[in-house]
Amino acid sequence: MKRLRHRLRPASAGFLFAICACALACSSPEEAVRRDLETAKQAERDGDYEKARTHFRKVLDIASRHSDALHGMGEDELRRGRMASALTYFRRAVGSDAERPRSFYRLGYISAKQDDDKSARLYYEQALKLDAEYAKAQIALADLLRKDDPRRARNLYKAGLEQRPDDEEAFYDYGNLLRDVERWSEAEAAFAEAIRLDPDFAKAWYRMGDSLRELDRHADAVRALRRAAVLDSSRVDYLYGYASALKDAERWDEAVAQFQRVLSLEPGHEKSLYKLASSLEKAGRTDRARMAYARAAELIQDDDDLRRKAEEELRAVER
Repeated sequence: MKRLRHRLRPASAGFLFAICACALACSSPEEAVRRDLETAKQAERDGDYEKARTHFRKVLDIASRHSDALHGMGEDELRRGRMASALTYFRRAVGSDAERPRSFYRLGYISAKQDDDKSARLYYEQALKLDAEYAKAQIALADLLRKDDPRRARNLYKAGLEQRPDDEEAFYDYGNLLRDVERWSEAEAAFAEAIRLDPDFAKAWYRMGDSLRELDRHADAVRALRRAAVLDSSRVDYLYGYASALKDAERWDEAVAQFQRVLSLEPGHEKSLYKLASSLEKAGRTDRARMAYARAAELIQDDDDLRRKAEEELRAVER
């Protein structure tokens, strides 16, 4: 009996191997597509993009018009910075399945990156026709409509942000829209929310400080613009904003120091030339103010009104 069992083992193993091989060989193309698509999507979620790409390609080898796989390849090409190739994949995806809001959104995104705002708007509109609550498309379309249709843009931002309350860039863009229409308090609140989500968001600190200046909240504006200047001290506009806020707050000596800092980076910064002279005068440093006004009157070339003001102030301090 022992001898018989021993002789049967190799035959049994070989038989099982044959069954498994047959099962793999005989699996349907539909099953192979399903399996590879699941593997690709899981790899995407895991951040294993090479594996995802491999399995999306396997799907397309079997079903060349599979819209999910085409979209997946488009996303991969986009990650690699290959805009033209990504555009082709997304177009093929919507050609295969015209009910894909995500692919229309991506077509809009690429068009906007290529400065084709007209096409971008059409693609975003189509995405929203297919899914009226698609937050990314709402926010992207709102950004395009900021100048031409601020009311609709505002409504789109609000709807999108209700679904994406953790999108600091969207809050920043919404703040800029509100700033464009001079709704300063609402703009300040939007920038504040962007900063809450990303405390080192220098642009949002700068824009919030600018809005606070419009609201005559001088101390708060100084704090916000100082923070922007600390986060990115290479930005002349941040340093100029900080200096101007100090001047608004009548902190003359500090304002002088900051305008000098701006001019050390950009010696021809015309507004700083004038405001430095004005701050020196307010600080009671008349001799230095006279020299600063003279320098401003000489160097200001692009802003005729500002040059005339510098000349008038120079004559006034010379009396």
